[in-house]
Amino acid sequence: MGNSSISEAQYEAQMRAAITHAFPWLPSDGITHQDSFSFKFGHSDITVNGKPQSSARARLDILVKYKNTPLAIFELKKPDIKITDDDIEQGLSYARVHHPRPPLVVVSNSKDVRILETETGERWCPTEKSEAAVFSLLEQSSRLAQDDLKNAVNILLGRSQNVWTQVVKQITNQNIDERSGKWNEVLVPFVNQLLIPRELTLEALNLLEKGNRLITIEGEPLSGKSNVLREIVELGSKKENTEFLYINADTDISLFSTLSDILTHSLDWNISPGEASNWLMKLSKTTEKNLVLLIDSVSVDSETIRKEVEALTSEKYGKGLQIIIAIDDTVADQLCLSRNRRAVSAIGNRANRLKLTPLNDKEFSNALNYLSNMRLLFSKGSEFNDELRQPWILKTIIANVMTSEKYKEGELFAVISPIVGLELLHFSRRQFDSSQTPFSLYRELAKGVLEEQQDSDRAYQLQLEQLNAFIIRRNTALKYISSQELAEMSSNGLIREKRSESGENCYVIRLPELMANELSRLIASHLAKCKENYCESVKWLLNVSSGIPLGNIIAADSISYLGRKGGLNLDFIDELLKLSPSKQTIPSGTKFAASWNNLGVVDFTFIDNGHISIEMDNHRKIVDVDPDDIPAVYDNISPYMILSYLSGQKIVIENDKQTSPQRIDPILLTQVGSATVPLFKMSTTLNRNSFHHHELDDGTFILCSSNGIVEPITWSLMSFFIKEYRGLANEFIEKSITHRNTALMSRVYTALTESLNSADEEYSNWAKNMLARSVKPALSACFNS
Repeated sequence: MGNSSISEAQYEAQMRAAITHAFPWLPSDGITHQDSFSFKFGHSDITVNGKPQSSARARLDILVKYKNTPLAIFELKKPDIKITDDDIEQGLSYARVHHPRPPLVVVSNSKDVRILETETGERWCPTEKSEAAVFSLLEQSSRLAQDDLKNAVNILLGRSQNVWTQVVKQITNQNIDERSGKWNEVLVPFVNQLLIPRELTLEALNLLEKGNRLITIEGEPLSGKSNVLREIVELGSKKENTEFLYINADTDISLFSTLSDILTHSLDWNISPGEASNWLMKLSKTTEKNLVLLIDSVSVDSETIRKEVEALTSEKYGKGLQIIIAIDDTVADQLCLSRNRRAVSAIGNRANRLKLTPLNDKEFSNALNYLSNMRLLFSKGSEFNDELRQPWILKTIIANVMTSEKYKEGELFAVISPIVGLELLHFSRRQFDSSQTPFSLYRELAKGVLEEQQDSDRAYQLQLEQLNAFIIRRNTALKYISSQELAEMSSNGLIREKRSESGENCYVIRLPELMANELSRLIASHLAKCKENYCESVKWLLNVSSGIPLGNIIAADSISYLGRKGGLNLDFIDELLKLSPSKQTIPSGTKFAASWNNLGVVDFTFIDNGHISIEMDNHRKIVDVDPDDIPAVYDNISPYMILSYLSGQKIVIENDKQTSPQRIDPILLTQVGSATVPLFKMSTTLNRNSFHHHELDDGTFILCSSNGIVEPITWSLMSFFIKEYRGLANEFIEKSITHRNTALMSRVYTALTESLNSADEEYSNWAKNMLARSVKPALSACFNS
């Protein structure tokens, strides 16, 4: 009966024979059966499919009706399979949760036929077997006692694979849906239309296949850990032997309590934490299907969760339960190491720890292919930009395009800049009303972030962490907002508790784009008050911007804002221009620290020309190096990086010495574009710093146009050519040629070359003509001079 090779006709004949065997005295024209039926299981809709499946099954479940009224649930087994108590209990449980409730349950293997009353579970023994007796039974069916119904729920949830798998699937889908939204819903982690593939997902699924019981997905805040869990659900759900239960554990609450709340809500029955634990234990020992528990956002100091994860991965629970935890890297170390951090904890011994880093080259290439299907194309040069590898930045940039009316209107492709610039802040400014709670509290925390940047006594580990994320120590935050407001921000998803590498209690900003805007406004306000000593103002600005994510962009935006408010003085710009970058060798005795993916904080000391000391986790090693291999560094890049972003804006300054407003962005483009050093942020990934370039005899560093646009100043040049009227653009290029500066002409050449494929045919033709007529000859003359 469970063999998938039988024909549909044979299957129907067997069903009819079994029903006739059980009720030979009922008119056959009144009996119908459903081999697929559904019932409401709390908030979940459960479908029972009684047809033979691809694999042999011991029993088939069928709903039999008499004159369109449910009469019995049939549990039909093969003739050579004995009837067990489990068969009877499952049939009774199906009948007890079905509405309207069939009064009978029939369990049959063709030879042995048992007819049971749904209400009592006892054999049905009517005084006479007739159609009248059946009608009497249907009329007199009473409501089940609550205890019996709860028992039915427990049996189906714990023993019926067909039921618990559907309940788990629906709970997971509901939990993910609750955390999903549209592009403009910034407080949810998931966007319905966006799920960029990650290699770590396949690695985790492979570990599950091998039977690993505990896996941690670790990474920096906003690195995309939650989306990896979502992708695991999406890909893993296609496998027949596994179901996934996704839980968000954003507070230090018991997993069993969280699970009991979820099950209680889903089933409309009170499931205690103890019962939730027992349910997991039963499922963990099943041989039919594995349950993978996906626990998202485990917070700092989750002692309760630590103990429960240790219990769930102990021998007390079976191999059928597997756990994946998404967790910030510093919290992961607390879970996986002992309290003194000198030994591995029980969780650390059992866990396969997977580190989620920003998108690597293969993932970024896959992301570009994925996004091209959404009519989103990235300009050449984007592959060199570390900032575009950050999921939150990528998501914000994509959201900017997806929500634009021009993109929504037609089928045109959108081309995205290879440079993350001021547009990132401009878009987020339109997304938030920072004057309204809870967003308004970010302005107060931004004051604390600025205070932190001026604290030279901060632990260097914290300083490195603050380079990659907006992090504020709890003690500093409490100077500006109350503990209650911090709790409210946490519950609203605006901040998240974190323990820094230095052991300090901190908060991570969950909406960095909003924090960047608030910092920009505060910086502009500070600069507006410093109208006399521009040298000190610039020094303060560089100190603040050098220690925060997107620091140069934030600084440029604050200056731009100051200009729009009429508070920008040309003397301030002059002070920035005076701080031109230069090429330097690394002197002996230089010390620096770096945070490397998968390694953590690494300390370096240049001992002399031939030796470097490398120290990590109290282990120190002296490395011999060829003096020629010690790279030169480019010092004092930040001022010109700030001006690179700023020069992409139209800037007009009223100066007492001028009779009319002065347009200074062309001046900035010329002076910054003439810099003889590379003006971009070096990548933390070495191979991403491998550019095609020319280094001239005088030390001038020239990026080859074959790289695309890598430098913000080159993108600003391109923006200037696109936005300005042709007369001003022509005038700018003609003046640039007269400077005979190889670096400037090379950047102009790259900007125009990347314009040749523009959808604006008039602009593309202009760029083509300018290259051929003026720029190429001028650049050749520079190289040959």
